[in-house]
Amino acid sequence: MRLLLPLNYYDQQGRVKPLGSFIFCLLYLARGYLVFVISMSYRADTGFLLGLFYPQKSDFYYSLLLGGPAVVLALVMLYRDKLWQLNYLFIFKSIKPLLVVTLLVDFLLHLRVAYQQDWQFSWILAATFVVDISLIYYFMRSRYFSVMVKDWGAASVD
Repeated sequence: MRLLLPLNYYDQQGRVKPLGSFIFCLLYLARGYLVFVISMSYRADTGFLLGLFYPQKSDFYYSLLLGGPAVVLALVMLYRDKLWQLNYLFIFKSIKPLLVVTLLVDFLLHLRVAYQQDWQFSWILAATFVVDISLIYYFMRSRYFSVMVKDWGAASVD
C-alpha cells in the first residue's frame, strides 16, 4: 500500500493522526462551552465572565448550539478506534461537511452581531471573521484533512 503522507503523519495503527488545526477548530467552535466551564469555576461571580464574553444571552445560547457539532466531532475523533471496531465508517464521511457548515453558520452569526452593532469596528469581530474565513478556506482546500477523513472512513488497515 502506498502512503499518501510522510510516515510521521500516521499513528501506530497505520491511520492518519488528527490535525492540530482540526483540534484547534473544534476548540474554537466549542468556545461557548469553554467559557461556560471557566465561568462556573469562578466563584466570586459566575455570571461576570459570561457577561463579559456574551453581553446578550442569545449570543451565548447560539454559541452553545454551534458548539454542539464541535463536541460531536470531538467525540468522533476521541472514539474513532471504537467506531472502527464497530464498523461505523459512514460517520467519518460527515466530518468535513459538518465542520464546514458549522463554520459557515458561525461566520453568519458574527455577521448578524456586526449588523446589530451598526457595523462598528470591533477587534473581536474582526478576529473572528478572519479565523472563520481562514478555517473555512483551509478545510475546503487542505489535502492533509481530505486524506485524514478519507483514511478514517476506509476499511480497517490490516
